[in-house]
Amino acid sequence: MTPINDFLDGEKTIAGMVFRPFTVGSKLLCSQMKLSMFIEPEIPITEEEAIRQIMAFSWFHVAPLREVLCALREGRGNDEALLFSFGVEPHAIEEIVSEINRISERAKKNAVQVVEKNTTKDKDAPGNSVGQIG
Repeated sequence: MTPINDFLDGEKTIAGMVFRPFTVGSKLLCSQMKLSMFIEPEIPITEEEAIRQIMAFSWFHVAPLREVLCALREGRGNDEALLFSFGVEPHAIEEIVSEINRISERAKKNAVQVVEKNTTKDKDAPGNSVGQIG
């Protein structure tokens, strides 16, 4: 397999761990596991909570997907993420955070803002289109 250096486009090895790419499913799991630093980054959190969230994020990107989904369905997600963290060396957190920050910046640059058109009284006028930018 050719290494892919972009976590958004394919697998990426970070601190010796192979991460699946960030997907819509990733975002859903961030919500399900209440990983606020990924879904509401403006909310301040403690360093301990940040590490917990980074380890949960890492766990569900590294562990076999079926095991992740089963653990979450059975309410064991946080325990499995904690168990996973016992195998992660402290220096790895820095590498993981660096990659998370990089993809976050890239995602911000690629974000599309939908801007509504001026309203018109013409009932046959085309509606707003997803992906328009102003």
